[in-house]
Amino acid sequence: NSTSASTESETIVNETSSISAGDIFYSSFNAKSKVTIHVDVQVTNGDGVKIYLLDDYTQLINLSNNNYFNYNPALSSAYEVTSFNKSATLPAGNWYIAILNPNLLLSQTVRRTITALY
Repeated sequence: NSTSASTESETIVNETSSISAGDIFYSSFNAKSKVTIHVDVQVTNGDGVKIYLLDDYTQLINLSNNNYFNYNPALSSAYEVTSFNKSATLPAGNWYIAILNPNLLLSQTVRRTITALY
C-alpha cells in the first residue's frame, strides 16, 4: 500500500553480490513513463566500483568490451566509489545500470539496491 494513490514504488534489484575482477554486473528496466530511479551501491569488500547509467544495450556491450561508450551522468560515477546513493528522474525507455569492477586482480563484494518510483 502506498501513501498516495498516484505513487507506486518498485524494487528493481536488492542484493549483495561478488563482482569478479574486471567484470560488470548490470540491472535493466523498462520505464513505461517518466520515473524517478534511486540507486544505492555500497562496496562491502573492495576498493571501489564505477557506476554507469546507459540508455542503449549497445553501450553496455561497448562498456563490457572496453570500447568507447556513452553514458548518462545523472546516475553515474566514472570515478571509483565505495558508496553511491543518488536519485534522478528519467524519461520513458529502456535503461541499464552497470556496475564495473575496475580491479583486474581482485573480486569486490557489492550491495546494490535500485528502486523505481512512478
